[in-house]
Amino acid sequence: MPIEAFLHRQILVNFGNIVRNNDIEKEICIRQLVMKDNTSHSWFIYVNDILSLYEFESIFDILNSIPNRESWKNYVKKRIETFWRQKITNMAEGKSTLRFLHPMSMNCETVHNVWANTGLDSISIMKANVKARLLTGVYTLQSNRSRFNKYEVSAICPLCMDEIEDTEHFLLQFASTDTVRNQFIPKLRTLLYDFNHEIGNLVFSNNSMLLRVILDVSSPQVPISIQTFLFMEKIEAITRGMIYMPYTIKDVLYRI
Repeated sequence: MPIEAFLHRQILVNFGNIVRNNDIEKEICIRQLVMKDNTSHSWFIYVNDILSLYEFESIFDILNSIPNRESWKNYVKKRIETFWRQKITNMAEGKSTLRFLHPMSMNCETVHNVWANTGLDSISIMKANVKARLLTGVYTLQSNRSRFNKYEVSAICPLCMDEIEDTEHFLLQFASTDTVRNQFIPKLRTLLYDFNHEIGNLVFSNNSMLLRVILDVSSPQVPISIQTFLFMEKIEAITRGMIYMPYTIKDVLYRI
């Protein structure tokens, strides 16, 4: 969730703590809500705006029967998480650059699998950063550049000049990275086939599925049986390097 969501949650929790007892603070809240409008800088007016954003019941209804501390805290948390999960999902729909990312499969307040298995090693973090950029569409491929420039720029890979440079080409077909790619594909193949022969066949008979395993093994479109933390950790260790090496080779070739 964005930092905005955490700030809103803390504000609403604090609001509950302030007005839960029938003290002077609650009287001040009611007075300001009645007398001030949305242009004022009243903190309680700001709270009311936040409640409206997340479609809570009326602030006056809340003041009349505010739940106990723990119930209110959980209610606020659930309401805000539901709002942002839906908003992020709606934003991601239809964006081709996010087709490998599934917001609905992620839990709030947990890091994505790309980062969960990275550890503190600086090289692993650097590799995970490249993977995250590719997964979220931040790393611009030639096909993206062509689409963003209304097709005035060619989508053909500028290095091989043979095929469109999309995610599949970059990770699985780019001829200049065959040598380094072949250091990782056999390891991934062995890992999956040793685990389950049918899953190995499923992944390696379909480039789309193979890409999903490489980019985001936690995706709901990947067989759930391989989505244990320890097994995903093994896959991540292989695929981080598999993505990072084409990235570095491409960077070197561009500099030549």
